[in-house]
Amino acid sequence: MNEQSFRPPASRSDDDTLAPVIHRALRSLPGRTAPAALEVRVMAEISRRAALPWWRQSFARWPLPARALLLAASVAAAGLVLVLGITVLSPAAPAETADVLRPATFQAALQTAWKILSAVFEKLIPSSSRLWFHAVLGVIVAAYAGLLAFGGAAYRLLWQNR
Repeated sequence: MNEQSFRPPASRSDDDTLAPVIHRALRSLPGRTAPAALEVRVMAEISRRAALPWWRQSFARWPLPARALLLAASVAAAGLVLVLGITVLSPAAPAETADVLRPATFQAALQTAWKILSAVFEKLIPSSSRLWFHAVLGVIVAAYAGLLAFGGAAYRLLWQNR
């Protein structure tokens, strides 16, 4: 850039006088109206969605008791799957499994569950193959990161400039 083409930034007073002019010009423009066909379709879709029963609508529009019931059922199902998984896969003694099912405290249940899961991990993956396990896990993480990077690059290259 040569010195002749350099222009200092506009002063604050220039911006102060330009803003009201632009504001007035934009205010004087007429409002845009939607085509009649679009308006009819939008209104029809709004009325169709309003007529749906509550269980077909968004979860946020469900009645509060129904949302609470679904949350409780989900937590119960997750707990049941955890207990059944620990019971079936547990190489630990039945007494330890019973400690998970009837814990004294929540922390005791978590500690016992962690012991059982660690024992399952030890049984499924011997110490000699841990290096292979970590290597495969590293390859999977690297492949996933590569897929994300490739997808992001492809998006920028193919779709962003349209």
